[in-house]
Formats: sequence, C-alpha cells, structure tokens
Amino acid sequence: MVTKHKLDCFDEFTARFIRSKVSKLIGRAGFTESDRPDLLQDFALDLLQRREKFDPSTANWEAFVV
Repeated sequence: MVTKHKLDCFDEFTARFIRSKVSKLIGRAGFTESDRPDLLQDFALDLLQRREKFDPSTANWEAFVV
C-alpha cells in the first residue's frame, strides 16, 4: 500500500516540488524508502521556517521554493 503523505499546507507546485526532491534522494546518499516520511517532513519544516524571508517584490513564490 502506498501512503500519500499530506502536504496540505502548501500549494500544488510546492507539494510537487518537495515530493520530487525527496524522490530523487531515495536510493542515494544512504536514504531508503523508509526515510521518505522523515525527508518530506524535513523539507516542509525547512520551507515553513524560511517563508518569513519571502519577499514578493524580489521574486515569485515558485522561485523562492526552488
């Protein structure tokens, strides 16, 4: 059974970007499928902590996320 981890607090672009980055790490640098929930949480937490530095006059949200 595949579990769809929720990233509901983010827009579709951001959730897809986080899932994509995590998928690229699985199988590399010692990360396994069992690390997926932790990696998703780590990426989400990092972005949530950095979002106060987002300045829409400098760049759009997608550029900030990337």
